[in-house]
This record gives sequence, C-alpha cells and structure tokens, in this order.
Amino acid sequence: MTFDQPLNTDAALDTGNWTARIDGDAYSTSLAGALDRVVSLAITVGAPDPGIDQVTFAPPPNDVIGSGSGLAALAFADYPLVAA
Repeated sequence: MTFDQPLNTDAALDTGNWTARIDGDAYSTSLAGALDRVVSLAITVGAPDPGIDQVTFAPPPNDVIGSGSGLAALAFADYPLVAA
C-alpha cells in the first residue's frame, strides 16, 4: 500500500490490522512494516474468498503514523488492489 505522505518507520506494524483478498483467497498478515510512503506485508493464505483483490486496514492499534504530521492513518476496508 502506498500512502500520500512519508510514514514513521521506527517499528514493525501490528499484523492483526491487515487482511487481504488476492486471486480469490483470503490472506492474513505475518509481518508488516513501513518504508518511506509504502507499507509492505508478508501474507499467509487462508480460506477461499471469491471477489476482487483488496486490502483492509483495521486499527487499533493506530500504528501507521505520518512521520511529519504525527497523525495516524484512518481505517479503511475493501480497498481495491491494482497491479503496479
């Protein structure tokens, strides 16, 4: 996920905040971290889950923080994923 401002990169992010659906399967997150404006996830496949590719961010904890603003990112659900 790419955010519109640089993020605090001091610590790993809470993996329980992130889920994804990719290629018809639900995924949980085993590792999450931020670098500059990008949050990267290591994911583990779960059960079949038909539908469009998407990601959900559901804090708390509010750990995705803008490095300049100090503001926490708001939760979002079912955000469509697009191949880069």
